[in-house]
Amino acid sequence: MLGFQNQTNLYLGYYYYYNTGAGNNAPAESYYCGGMPLGVNPYDNTHLDLYYPSIKGCDAVDTIRLTITAGTHKKVSDVLLKEFAEANAAPVPQGEDPIITIYDGDRSPIYTIHPDITGVAITYGTACAAASGTTYQAGDGIDIDASTSPDTIKTDQKANGGIVIESTELAVDLSASNITGTLAVGDGGTGKTSVSTGSVLVGNGTGVLNEAAMNVKGRLLAGGPSGSPTTLAVGSNGKVLTADSTQTTGLIWNTPINYKSQEITHSLYARSDWNVANPYAFAGGGNVIYLSSTLDINFTQAFTTLDGDAHQRATAAFKKITIYSMCISSLTAAQIAALGTGGAVKIIVVRYVPTNNNTSIVFSKETVGTLQFNTTADQIYVTSSSYTLSSPLAAGEWWGIAYEWTITSGSPSGTITGFKIQSTAQAWDV
Repeated sequence: MLGFQNQTNLYLGYYYYYNTGAGNNAPAESYYCGGMPLGVNPYDNTHLDLYYPSIKGCDAVDTIRLTITAGTHKKVSDVLLKEFAEANAAPVPQGEDPIITIYDGDRSPIYTIHPDITGVAITYGTACAAASGTTYQAGDGIDIDASTSPDTIKTDQKANGGIVIESTELAVDLSASNITGTLAVGDGGTGKTSVSTGSVLVGNGTGVLNEAAMNVKGRLLAGGPSGSPTTLAVGSNGKVLTADSTQTTGLIWNTPINYKSQEITHSLYARSDWNVANPYAFAGGGNVIYLSSTLDINFTQAFTTLDGDAHQRATAAFKKITIYSMCISSLTAAQIAALGTGGAVKIIVVRYVPTNNNTSIVFSKETVGTLQFNTTADQIYVTSSSYTLSSPLAAGEWWGIAYEWTITSGSPSGTITGFKIQSTAQAWDV
């Protein structure tokens, strides 16, 4: 029987039920469905099919086929829902879901059997799979643990391959011992699978890092002109590393600089005016010695005058001399010119090698500079110069600074008045 509730011609609910005459009304043998049918279709002149979501689930569709008394209606398509509702109104509360129920027992006297419906056939949809559920097959890197209930899908991890579980989360362990492959520089790696013992890695843009072998004692890594560092072998014992722009590395191993020096200083204050007929003036010990054409000094003069810091024995071999002097005199430029053509005061290094059985001290000389002699009376003039000796001073050689009046022509004549000099000289070498 097909029944509906109709209020003000609005179909708010309906029941389908069929009486088999068994009389037990067993609910377990009933067909129940909430909601409107999925569809209604005339099967033939005596049957009407109703489609509902299957009680089997799985999106299947059940078919309820009603058998209609032949001849009651011209064709099944004339069996309208409205007619069933009008003849078989059923008390379904407004607002409730509609229900269809196929009973195998009598529901009288609450419902009456519509005489036009003589039978009901139910065709169920395809049932779901067995109770074990869907079958899954593990692929690469996946395991299914059937020992748990339900089954557990797990990762199939390579031993020490770097994939681990940390606090229930999938993670990467970079300290794992069985990670394969090479991580490129662009991905934060080196592009290498191994590095030689004792080597350091050198950048190469996005390419594989280069190696510089540093497994030799004392070897250095130095920058190169193209931006790529190169190695520099250790120097021999006693050598020192020195900058050298001519070298590929900009460095070179050199013999260390053995700087040595010796200083003398004196002040020459002429106690009497300097008669330039005696062109040489020696200072020392607060005295001045004036010599003529030779630099021969007797022992008395030498040991009483050339003492103190003005003359010394060389403590090492020196070939460089640096002079710092200042001087003043009472002469004007015209008076200086009157002393001789091209007149000038030369700074000379005097030296003597002590020798057994000498009866006097005979100095040799070498000019190392020209004194900036004043062109204006009573004004200070400063001189500084460096000079390389033609032959180095030998250790133990006696040396000092003296002065020589020179002219370019004629004979020296006249006197330099008010002449005062202070000089410091340094003999040095590397």
